[in-house]
Amino acid sequence: MKVRFVVNPVAGGGERVEEITGAVREVLAHKRGIFEIKVSSSRHDTYRLAEEARDRGYEAVFACGGDGTVNQVASAVVNSRTVLGVIPVGSGNGLARSLDIPMNIKWAVSVLVKGRTRYIDVGTVCGRYFFSTAGVGFDAAVCKGYASWTRLLRRRGILPYVPVVLKEFFTRRPDSVTVAWDNESIHGRPLILTVANTREYGAGAVIAPDAEPDDGLLDVSMVESPGLLGAIDVARRLFAGSIAGSRYFRSVQAPVVDVIREVPGLIHVDGETFAASTRIRFGILPNALRVWAF
Repeated sequence: MKVRFVVNPVAGGGERVEEITGAVREVLAHKRGIFEIKVSSSRHDTYRLAEEARDRGYEAVFACGGDGTVNQVASAVVNSRTVLGVIPVGSGNGLARSLDIPMNIKWAVSVLVKGRTRYIDVGTVCGRYFFSTAGVGFDAAVCKGYASWTRLLRRRGILPYVPVVLKEFFTRRPDSVTVAWDNESIHGRPLILTVANTREYGAGAVIAPDAEPDDGLLDVSMVESPGLLGAIDVARRLFAGSIAGSRYFRSVQAPVVDVIREVPGLIHVDGETFAASTRIRFGILPNALRVWAF
């Protein structure tokens, strides 16, 4: 077996390279094979290291980081024979949580000994892949703000989300959008508009309770602008896994979804933001990624 571990050295606050290296040596000491550890220097380098392993016929590539690192590694091995593995050391770890991959590094490495491989779907939008969630409006603005705060403070984790969420909630006017699918459509000004392949954003916040990563469907979750007290209840429900019980929540399942908005703006895929046009098409590639899971 040939396996490459691609480590984001700053994920989860950094200082994880030695811990991951020690876990790989300990857990896989008696397993035959080549187990490489490569430290990435950038997002582009992360993709390159995964792509290189794929082209060299490695059986697996592990993304050691958060959802952004997972996205870059997984994007390189979609529709290939190389299996994605995840060592979740990021802030949210949405895909890892959805696949029941342990947050403990040694236990996550042990998937190569005790786990199994399975196929999951891959979301597509604007020529990019996503594996957990994508979103527009408030979602994307929070992701961009979080990235700016963490660069400034040199600190990651959940806490930097708090000032970003509050700022966007009190200053942002929700965009008018239309969501269209299967000759049907709905219109509104949602605070949250998330297109999900898995149940949660990460960190235990469940935004798409009915989402399954292998059902061939996208789950569109919309939360209408709720006001302050309603927003507090929405936040509570997100972390309690009961967002479906909110009167502000609506959801749609479909393999292809178009989001039409009034003006161009930001979009995010697994937390990474970029600019997009007024009409955005989300699609699904069924069973396009093979992953190590329990």
